[in-house]
Amino acid sequence: MLPHLRQKKILDLVHEHKTCTIEELRQQLGVSQVTLYRDLKELGQQKVIRRVHGGIVVQESRKLESRFSVRLESHLQEKERIAKAMAGWVDEGWVIFLDASTTCYIFARELAARQLSRLTVVTNSPLILLEFEAYPHIRVISTGGELLHEINALVGPLAIELLSELHFDATFVSCAGISPSQGAMTDSPLLAEILRKAASNSRLVYLLADGSKFKRQAMLTSLKLEDLDHIMTDSNAPEDAIRDLKDRGVAVTVI
Repeated sequence: MLPHLRQKKILDLVHEHKTCTIEELRQQLGVSQVTLYRDLKELGQQKVIRRVHGGIVVQESRKLESRFSVRLESHLQEKERIAKAMAGWVDEGWVIFLDASTTCYIFARELAARQLSRLTVVTNSPLILLEFEAYPHIRVISTGGELLHEINALVGPLAIELLSELHFDATFVSCAGISPSQGAMTDSPLLAEILRKAASNSRLVYLLADGSKFKRQAMLTSLKLEDLDHIMTDSNAPEDAIRDLKDRGVAVTVI
């Protein structure tokens, strides 16, 4: 089982039983104690669980919607550097798509700071819509659709229908993981459908991925390498992965 899915299973079990012991979780998941402790450490860093005497409990003070804030804080400085550099690549008059990732949320803030007067932004992110509320000179369009609470993203047939009618100068996306062999990956089939549709109707496709994404796997490929025109990452990305991507003809900028 992939780490993201295993950690989701841990959260589901703890939510269901209120408290779980280490041994109960290990037996339910069928993993080694080392693997389980690694997953619990990461969930603890995300502040969605906490250790108590006798087991693991959900961090009650963390609401479901706060998961976005937790992800936003992860590798924040790297995301900010990538977003700032990428914002300079956007031209006046462009029509662009931004996905609902935390990296694209930061990217949206950088775009707003540039004070572009002729820019149209289409997004499936409710939070990006709110971010542009104070910038009436930027035209902002929502894809509409059903809210996928786990990742704060609008998905489904309504969003796909709108994206099918639009054409973009550039699409900007992130991912749960990336590799030279699998491309950009996600754990959500509904989100993958959105990203593929936006990319298929776009002149340019940019992937914004901090270096930690090169060390992660996810359930399915959202965009193949041939779908990407450029990858922007940071110096924490593994050098061998960067070389492999370039050998496969993918343009990569490391900041």
